[in-house]
Amino acid sequence: GSASLLAGPRLHSGPELPESKRPKCVHGRSMYNCKYCGGPSWCEHQRRRDRCKDCGGAHICEHNRQRHMCKDCGGSSICEHNRQRHYCKDCGGSGICEHKRQRYYCPDCGGK
Repeated sequence: GSASLLAGPRLHSGPELPESKRPKCVHGRSMYNCKYCGGPSWCEHQRRRDRCKDCGGAHICEHNRQRHMCKDCGGSSICEHNRQRHYCKDCGGSGICEHKRQRYYCPDCGGK
């Protein structure tokens, strides 16, 4: 039944099913990702298992940060200027507008 889909490690050796083909729960979410149904993506701390510091999730580095944002690990979201790539003016990050401000806060671009 559907309960066996949630318990333990994956039982099949094929590729993981795409989100659209995964069984849905009573909340209309993928059973694997539903926090309220206790899907395996969620840990006992009510966090995404791969991002939980207490569980030692795969996305947490040895410095206890999200791996992609860790400057010490050279995370993928950190640019050569040692800044968040998205907000780096020198790299032309997507969060920077043509006025060299953070796009979200630029009054000339319609931000706050």
